[in-house]
Amino acid sequence: MKKDKTELEVDPQSAIGKKVCKFSGKPFKSQLKDNTVKDVTTNIYTGKIAFTFVEDDSVVDIVKCELSN
Repeated sequence: MKKDKTELEVDPQSAIGKKVCKFSGKPFKSQLKDNTVKDVTTNIYTGKIAFTFVEDDSVVDIVKCELSN
C-alpha cells in the first residue's frame, strides 16, 4: 500500500541529521538520491514546511520526502 504523501512519518525536527529520499525517486539538486537534512524551514514558493540539505542548497517540501532505508 502506498503511503499518503500528505502525512509525515516523523516529526520534521527529528529528521535533522538523517538521510531522506524523494517519493518520486528523482535525485536532489546534488544529483544524489539520498540527502542529509540540515534544517526545517518554510518553502517560500509553496508555503509548506520543507527541508534544507547538507549536500546542496535546495529546499524540498517534506511531503515529497521520506526517510531513507
